[in-house]
Amino acid sequence: MNNGEKIRSLQEYKNRKKNKIYREKNSKKKRKSINPIKIGLFIIVGIVLSLMCRYAIISTLKYEIHALNRELREIENKKRELHLNLERLSNSGYIEREAKKRLNMNYPDDEQIVYINVD
Repeated sequence: MNNGEKIRSLQEYKNRKKNKIYREKNSKKKRKSINPIKIGLFIIVGIVLSLMCRYAIISTLKYEIHALNRELREIENKKRELHLNLERLSNSGYIEREAKKRLNMNYPDDEQIVYINVD
């Protein structure tokens, strides 16, 4: 619809007006329409990013599990060493040797033993 042209009848005006409105609606629809390829690409990128985030979380958790298992093995080894040390120290032969060696303790002689009657 050219602004310089004169309109000769009311019907011609209405037709031009309808055509103008129709063209504006179509041009808006074309601008607003979203390409399905872009939507699909956006969904794929979203899925890939979520998978990468999940993989990063899983890798972090696996690393923490590995570190905790290593710490557990170290603690079990320390427990085993302490248990063996406890058995060695609670052995009566070891206690007797240490008493004689460190404290100079000996079994009493026959002259040192005193018997008491309880009757």
